[in-house]
Amino acid sequence: MLPDVVIPVAAERSNSSINWALRSIANWYPGHHVILVGHRPRLDPHNLTIDHIPTEQTDDIFANTDLAMQTALDSDLVNDPFIWSADDIYWMRPAEPIRWALGLLDEDQHRTIYGQRKHATAHFLRSHGLPAYDYEAHVPMLIHPNPMHTVLNWCDTDPMLDKRSLYGNLTGLPDHIGSDVKNQSRAAPLPDASWCSTGGNPRAWPALMQELNRPGAIAS
Repeated sequence: MLPDVVIPVAAERSNSSINWALRSIANWYPGHHVILVGHRPRLDPHNLTIDHIPTEQTDDIFANTDLAMQTALDSDLVNDPFIWSADDIYWMRPAEPIRWALGLLDEDQHRTIYGQRKHATAHFLRSHGLPAYDYEAHVPMLIHPNPMHTVLNWCDTDPMLDKRSLYGNLTGLPDHIGSDVKNQSRAAPLPDASWCSTGGNPRAWPALMQELNRPGAIAS
């Protein structure tokens, strides 16, 4: 049976993706238990069992997601293990998460805050004798609480560390190394994967809308 799906939700003026993310889960796992952590957006009706755990949020998105993870770990609503997803990840078919990596963390040459965090995480992992694969792909991740507690303690020592990649490298090697499933171009075909993500309102991605609305996609 698929574990609970936990989705951190940021407080924002409008969330154009969460209802499509929930619909995509309901397509394949009707009645499934989903826990939203953080902000509670306005939700459309879904054939899901949805719980909500509020958190106080700041302007720091990284601190917010760490808080959401800690809140999920501390909650009696969330079973062990659980699936950590996102409000902009859309399930394209019935599939349990696999350990998905993008390569090595220090292969990222972007001088953005995300690239800086990846380089800091790679240095930290290697200083602890661990591999340094990049698990920051936009795919669901299966989480066991005990190692994630260790990861969050590490993140408390350095806010530049990425918890997904820390967790992935602490707990094993990737099952799959490939490109990210996040579509940057609206004209691009959907990835050949079980999940897809978009950089904005999913309604602007015609291929994604066609997939989520196609006849037979809604499970009976």
